[in-house]
Amino acid sequence: AAESDAVAAEEAASLQSAAAVEHEAQCRREAPRASARAARAEGDVDAARAQLRQAEAEADMSMATSRGDARIAAVSGLRGRGVECRFLCECLCAPEEHRTAVHAALGGCISSTLVVPTRREALAAVEEIRQRRLGVVSCLVLSELPEPPASPPRPPAG
Repeated sequence: AAESDAVAAEEAASLQSAAAVEHEAQCRREAPRASARAARAEGDVDAARAQLRQAEAEADMSMATSRGDARIAAVSGLRGRGVECRFLCECLCAPEEHRTAVHAALGGCISSTLVVPTRREALAAVEEIRQRRLGVVSCLVLSELPEPPASPPRPPAG
């Protein structure tokens, strides 16, 4: 009986070993397909991340545009109530060939700065923008600015 138990145990071990060898062979056959699926999934994730970044950028642009439109509406409303104010970009006059340079030099302040005659208009404009939660706005108060030079500066000789 002991001998038959030993033979049975040996046969079971042999079957287990054969099953392990077959399982290892199957894993080796499936590994390239699994690697390819993983690579495709990584590519899909990268593409999804790129789409997400694009969608976030578009949402940011849309928010900025709607905020800009809302600021325009707020300033129009102020004008309608008799508050004299203009965006800095409305006050500038530059030849077409110089507009890009002017915008580059002034950066974001060109559309976030209001020109107002007095501090009273500045306070009204800032309060309107604050109440509407439209971000930050700066004001150039004309009555508080120094007088410009009598003649514009001359370009250097050369």
